Amino acid sequence: MCRGGIKHMEILICRQGLFGGTDKLLDRLYGWLKGENYSVDICCLSETEMDRLRRCYELVIIPSSQLGNLYELSNRGIRIKRVLMWIMGMGAFSDAYYNYPASSFFDKMLQVLYKKEAEAALKWLLRKRAVVFTDSVGIYNTFQVFHMKCSDTCQENIVPIAINVPSEKLYPSHDNRKSLINISWIGRVSTDFKEIPLRHLLQDLDDWARTQNAEVEFTIVGDGDALERIKKEAENVSYRVNFIQNIPDRKSVV
Repeated sequence: MCRGGIKHMEILICRQGLFGGTDKLLDRLYGWLKGENYSVDICCLSETEMDRLRRCYELVIIPSSQLGNLYELSNRGIRIKRVLMWIMGMGAFSDAYYNYPASSFFDKMLQVLYKKEAEAALKWLLRKRAVVFTDSVGIYNTFQVFHMKCSDTCQENIVPIAINVPSEKLYPSHDNRKSLINISWIGRVSTDFKEIPLRHLLQDLDDWARTQNAEVEFTIVGDGDALERIKKEAENVSYRVNFIQNIPDRKSVV
């Protein structure tokens, strides 16, 4: 790297070229890298921007939806030394391999083959430390699809979406003279992708309550196959946790 000048690492970011959050995040990443004086290009290959690209990149950052861009770059003679795949959201990685309904026997067999290929690719990316996720939901669901164990160390593969929030709002102070703080979670409590973020929420809220010496009451409204594990987790926190598994129709609020 060159202090005060351009950092000598040629980076390419591949966009989707579609309206949505993925390209917005990639654009923000591009702006941050430029602000840090990295030599970085950004392009959408579907818009035939290949001619202006360099012939070699130290790193290509690509969302899982644009997996095919790696083959296209290679076919155009562009050398790639390292790849970082950014998986944004639930099902994003598996959808890059197979995302159509399988009705016939032939289609079902193809999906089995695609799933095995996707699983092998994911394991390779993890070994090479070449994949990151935006959140716990995405990583947990991706691992579950391929029946892979998601341990606590998987959190190292998460690159959270940065939001500019003033510190006084992110970590609000608490006046002990104020009344009880009530917080609620409304939604199913299932192992598909809700369990892990809910467990983290319980722990984070416990850390904050202890730090602020705050009186907190947390209510979980919902049911699901992870409910018993969440109840067990709730036994270890310093505040009261209420569980409401269902609300009769006559008491529901519109």
